[in-house]
Amino acid sequence: MSKKTKQFKQNTQAIREKLYRKYRNKYYGLYISSYESKQLDYEENNFIFNQFWSKGTVACFIIKHTDIPKFVPYVPEKWNSYNFPTDIRFIRLRDDPFVPIDRAFNVGVDTVIGYATKSGMPRAISVSEIVDMYIDQIVDVDMTIRTNLKLHKLPWLIGVTPENKDKMQALMNAIDNDETVLFADVESPLDSVNSGAPYIIDKLYAYKQAIENELLEWLGINTMPVQEKKTVVISAEVDSNNQVTCHFADNFLGCLEDFSKQLKEVLGKDITFEVKHHVEEFTAQEHNQEEQGEDTENE
Repeated sequence: MSKKTKQFKQNTQAIREKLYRKYRNKYYGLYISSYESKQLDYEENNFIFNQFWSKGTVACFIIKHTDIPKFVPYVPEKWNSYNFPTDIRFIRLRDDPFVPIDRAFNVGVDTVIGYATKSGMPRAISVSEIVDMYIDQIVDVDMTIRTNLKLHKLPWLIGVTPENKDKMQALMNAIDNDETVLFADVESPLDSVNSGAPYIIDKLYAYKQAIENELLEWLGINTMPVQEKKTVVISAEVDSNNQVTCHFADNFLGCLEDFSKQLKEVLGKDITFEVKHHVEEFTAQEHNQEEQGEDTENE
């Protein structure tokens, strides 16, 4: 492999990794800012939902000789016949002296566990495990858009000779740098071929938006109000979108409610969780009125 080819592959991989981090940070921020417990402080809220994002589960116990709840990661040690953990061991982070690691704790007796989503239960599936699958698709589309854009930015395949190769390389660099006027001194006519690449960026962008909307729907976030295309939306379409989005939101809320119930019944702690940004009951009439209002303002 030549040095230039290797460098090109490294640059392409670097761009892909930057896009991956961009979307991962975006959806991590959307998820972790969607839920909270008023009874817990900022650090506790952040820790719980960070664990749900990365591990899909978290445990809680009461610190010995106190009335303070402590949230910790854990590993299962024993299971019941339904494959749910019955005994777990805590994982100590940052040498935390308040987290005992010398014995197992009995689930439902001296500790409780919460899940991020009902998907895959009793196996804990992290939110990021699902999100990453969508992000891989989104990044693939972004890279394809980039390639298609490059093909339209460099629309000609130029035939060169060893004598004029450097001149042609300079010419192609100028095209790549968006020069609008180019001058070339060549001794003989050049053979050029149109790349013939079709313009599909608009279709790729629509496909990317469809993937993102599906991901937002899975996260329980309403996608109908943010669609870019100005169309009249029928009520059945909006109702269907709201219904599916609410069902996915209930997937997360149901797990949080189960966690709250166990915290109350087993540990005696009244800790509840709520959605910070509720799914709106967005009707077709409201959507169409918004679109008409925007069009009137633009006129």
